[in-house]
Amino acid sequence: MSAMIEETAEVVRVEHGSAWVSIRSRNACGHCGSSGDCGTAMVAKLFGERENLLRLDNLLDARVGEQVVVGISNSLLLKASALAYIAPLLGFIAVVAVAQFVGVGEEASGLLGLAGFAGALWLVNRVTGGAAGRKAYCPTMLRRAAPSFVAANIPFNRGIET
Repeated sequence: MSAMIEETAEVVRVEHGSAWVSIRSRNACGHCGSSGDCGTAMVAKLFGERENLLRLDNLLDARVGEQVVVGISNSLLLKASALAYIAPLLGFIAVVAVAQFVGVGEEASGLLGLAGFAGALWLVNRVTGGAAGRKAYCPTMLRRAAPSFVAANIPFNRGIET
């Protein structure tokens, strides 16, 4: 079994065998000593956290408010990323290169490149099975999250009278 990328999510809605989970997107910035001087950290502060809602099969019979761990395999994520980002870019570049080689003008090359981009997106949709095949690229519920205990500020008397 390949390695998984896991994230904790909160169940926000349950309906008909599915659960809507909320995952807060975070960035890695702010965790090192250079975060005050780092340009990436400054850009990350501009955009802040986002909430991502996903509809997943409720394999754990989770209830609203529960924390669950969702995951997706590394290899599946890499494949999906390549299909979503690299294939359309390659379609654009390949069509523009061919258009330039045959001597088409720059404006026409640009428009043909957009057609190559759109054609690659269409091809990716066909290869992945369209709307019916998207389920194969979704994360799954793996387990309930371990409860996180927050230390309360409660005075503890060890038998010492004050």
